[in-house]
Amino acid sequence: MTLMVSRKSSGSSGGGTPSGIDDSRRGELESIVAWSRSMLTRVEEGAWDEIVSMETHRQELLNTFFSVEPKKTEAKWIADLIQEIMQINADMEDACRKQLQQLSSTIGALSHDPE
Repeated sequence: MTLMVSRKSSGSSGGGTPSGIDDSRRGELESIVAWSRSMLTRVEEGAWDEIVSMETHRQELLNTFFSVEPKKTEAKWIADLIQEIMQINADMEDACRKQLQQLSSTIGALSHDPE
């Protein structure tokens, strides 16, 4: 059962990386966004077994990124990408709810099937 969820965001927010942001920091956060998009794709595909380990890995990436205090010059850019991650999370939650409703309907139909 595959669910297609429209992505409200396309690409990184904020129109690119502002000056004053270290390339490694930029790469770390952009990889978290890309990982989050991959998670959404796996949710849409119903690959539930993979989602738990993917979330664990994403949490490790976030912990690593935020183990260094952001510079003031990074604040707006980081906030924009966090908003994108939050939107991806909302899309994943929507997909999970839809899948749960579909499963509930299927189970309900099976429990009423006289066979």
